Amino acid sequence: GHSFYTSWTIVKLKNQNYIGIGQNIHERKSIETLAQDVQRLTKVGGWQYLIESEEVKWTEETFRIYGLPVSKGVNLSAAINCYAPHEREKISALVMRGIKQGLPWDGEFEFIDLKGSHKWVRSIGEAIKDQEGKIYKLKGTFQDITEIKSLQLKLESERKISLHQAKLASIGQLASGVAHEINNPLAIIKGYIAVIKETNNFDPDTIARLDKMNNASNRIKTIVNGFRAFSRSDIEEIGLFNFGEVLSESIDLVSEIYLKENITLVLEINKSEEAIILGNRGRLSQVIMNLLSNAKDANSKMETRNITVSLKNENNYSILKVQDNGKGIDRSIKDKIFDPFFTTKDVNEGTGIGLSI
Repeated sequence: GHSFYTSWTIVKLKNQNYIGIGQNIHERKSIETLAQDVQRLTKVGGWQYLIESEEVKWTEETFRIYGLPVSKGVNLSAAINCYAPHEREKISALVMRGIKQGLPWDGEFEFIDLKGSHKWVRSIGEAIKDQEGKIYKLKGTFQDITEIKSLQLKLESERKISLHQAKLASIGQLASGVAHEINNPLAIIKGYIAVIKETNNFDPDTIARLDKMNNASNRIKTIVNGFRAFSRSDIEEIGLFNFGEVLSESIDLVSEIYLKENITLVLEINKSEEAIILGNRGRLSQVIMNLLSNAKDANSKMETRNITVSLKNENNYSILKVQDNGKGIDRSIKDKIFDPFFTTKDVNEGTGIGLSI
């Protein structure tokens, strides 16, 4: 009563009779089934590409990763087209290097299967040579690493957030004391400058120098206030307010200044949606002003200067967008823009703490 896999070869003889040869292949079939289970559990498939015939062969798991039924295959070009657009040139180059130079590869790529699902895959390939040393096929493995990659990206994001919070915390610990120590002598300096200007009749050059001293003192005061913003919790100021009102008020404060600098400032708010949020009204206004200031600086060298501010509700979120027509942020520094004191502006144009706050 035992069941097992067999393989049969049946041959028709000249006398119209048949002869059959049967073989017990249960052990081999069990190993194949085990291999398929291992592929499915580890999400690792196999593949090979026969160079002369341009035939692509896949294992069952590779079909699954591509989102195809096992009975159907694709050519090399179609297989490469499932990689994300920005990855295709890279994987194509690796395959061609394998065909022409016999160079192996092992890389991680963004991938979109034939059902439209976004994935991450690990592709490993190597060249196989015949007895004469000629490359006749490529073969390798193909693994779905979406879950692993998502975890890696999440951990990296959390690491960056933790690092940023640690930087802010260290500044916060120092900010209160530093601000106090600086504000006292700063108030004296500004007071004496005001008294000197009022009680003496100076020539224009001297007055200009005093004004420069006062402007420098104001700049120090601005930086100190930025320090203090790191150390304040302002929990008692949390409350409900209309996001659109705060945005309109902030833009009203700068609209005339921006107009004089030939900046077209456009505000887009859907009046039919009341964006009532719980938060700190003053802090939010500070955020808006910082974003507007950065936008103004970003398009300062453009012939036509435009800034568009929009606010809309989407899936229980209020989404604020501040867009300028400047040249944008270079990818090489994109991860640093929220770091305290990081700035691309000249010394007298920015402190590097606005975006951090």
